[in-house]
Amino acid sequence: MSKQQHSLTYERTDDMSVLSDFYCGVTEMDDYIHNKLQAKIEKMPELESYVVREDGNIVGMTAIREKPLEVRTSDGTRFSIDALEIEYLAVREDLRETGIGESIVDWIDGKARNEHPRCKYLSVNALVDPDYGYTAVPFYEKCNFIARKSHAMAVAVRMTRIIK
Repeated sequence: MSKQQHSLTYERTDDMSVLSDFYCGVTEMDDYIHNKLQAKIEKMPELESYVVREDGNIVGMTAIREKPLEVRTSDGTRFSIDALEIEYLAVREDLRETGIGESIVDWIDGKARNEHPRCKYLSVNALVDPDYGYTAVPFYEKCNFIARKSHAMAVAVRMTRIIK
């Protein structure tokens, strides 16, 4: 599908049952959305969860929270940097590759600037699922995230970008 302009609305919710008919097409992610995300939200009150709609229809979802980036310098010194973590981001399967995901990341960036001014970075653990032939790394690279070192056996790649 070609990229298009989207008029998206973001609805904060702690009730993931609104996503009962939502599928992104990645088995592991859909399983998480339908079977595990609600419990995570209930255990983590700092997690901000949003349903993304266009023309009243759910087209995506995201969950974010402030979470410091742990940084280690070449001499072994460790320190933390304030960041806004994208815990989860999914776009409806039939609408992937239309620009909705990039629009959600841009919205998160703006939210970080306006509501989380201490945060200077966005961060994410981009899913890599060789069993299903799926990786989110190219999507996040397209959104100007840079991969940090990760273990060869990792199921996710740690990625960051400077908040614009």
